[in-house]
Amino acid sequence: MKLDLTPTFQVTPYGDVDAKALESLRESVDTTVLLKLVERFDQCRGLFADEGGLRDRLLRLHSMAHTVINSAPLTVPPNDTDIWEFAEGMIDDLRCIESLARDAAVEAEKIATLSPGQ
Repeated sequence: MKLDLTPTFQVTPYGDVDAKALESLRESVDTTVLLKLVERFDQCRGLFADEGGLRDRLLRLHSMAHTVINSAPLTVPPNDTDIWEFAEGMIDDLRCIESLARDAAVEAEKIATLSPGQ
C-alpha cells in the first residue's frame, strides 16, 4: 500500500492554506475584482458622511414616520419633500450598499475556501 504524502496545505506569507483550494482559485479568481469593489465602496462612501449622510437621513425618516404613522409631535421641520419621496430618495443609496456588501461577501467567501480545515 502506497501512502499519499502530498501535503494538503501550502505555506504562504499569510498563513497555511488548503493547497487544492489555492490551485482552484488560481485558475478561477480574478483578484482585480476586489479592487473594483474598493472603487465601488469609494463611490458609496459619501453615504456614510457624518452630516447629511445615510444615518442622518434614516433618523429624519424615522422622525417623519413617527409623526405621520404614530401621530407624534413634529421633531423635524417639514420641507418641500413628501415623506414617500424622501423614502424613495434613500432606496437607490440603500440598494447600492446592499449590492456592494453582497458582492464583497461573495468574493470574501471565495478566499475563505483557502482554510486548511475545510
